[in-house]
Amino acid sequence: MSATPATVEAVAEGLMPAVGALRRLLRRSGSPAFGETVSAAQREVLLVVGRHPGMSVTEAAHELGLAPNSVSTMVTQLVAAELLMRVTDPQDRRIGRLHLSPDAASEITATRDRRCAAAR
Repeated sequence: MSATPATVEAVAEGLMPAVGALRRLLRRSGSPAFGETVSAAQREVLLVVGRHPGMSVTEAAHELGLAPNSVSTMVTQLVAAELLMRVTDPQDRRIGRLHLSPDAASEITATRDRRCAAAR
């Protein structure tokens, strides 16, 4: 079923107040994960790797809709910042599997907990 322009506009109009309320709630819940130490794009890489541990750079790029070379650059920066770990795939040594560092995993969990507490 295809949405008509009027339907899309009506849904968008209905969602705008909710989106605004959610943004305000998240701002009040405290600082975002990692504060100002990582960019929004790097934060997205960390979140996708957190949801799919062991994914490759190519898989992360596909999930995020970004060019693999862009994600590779961010991964290199996040590995240097000790927020990501790149582990060689034992089946194919050309592939690096990505995992959150313990510090990154803790930060993501703490941020999620703060946001859930603010939503209560």
